[in-house]
Amino acid sequence: MKKVSLVFAMSVAFMGPAFAGVPVVNSNSSPTFMVGISVEFGDDIKTSDVGITTKFLSTNRPNEFVLGSGISYFPWSNDKNGQIGLDLSAGYNFDHSTAMVGYDILRWKPQISTGYSWTKEQ
Repeated sequence: MKKVSLVFAMSVAFMGPAFAGVPVVNSNSSPTFMVGISVEFGDDIKTSDVGITTKFLSTNRPNEFVLGSGISYFPWSNDKNGQIGLDLSAGYNFDHSTAMVGYDILRWKPQISTGYSWTKEQ
């Protein structure tokens, strides 16, 4: 329970600055989220982990750059004590999908992710 509380507290602490750094394009723009897969890389390509991720995104506008903060679960990871990750990412919103590159601050690994996002045209 202590680890889950720490992950939640860190997520809230890092989401505010991530959303504050992206200017709002117009009044119809609002934060959204994505659900998808993530891949984290270790010391070499043989130690990469594939996981399920959910990220909060700074904007719901398609065809725009986006910042995000997310939590990932790596069920097939060899490290059974470190199956949950918390990341800060930057990427690009497409039409109902997002691709991101970031860094997991709990597992200390770079991460790429993609998934379905709830975007909205003007």
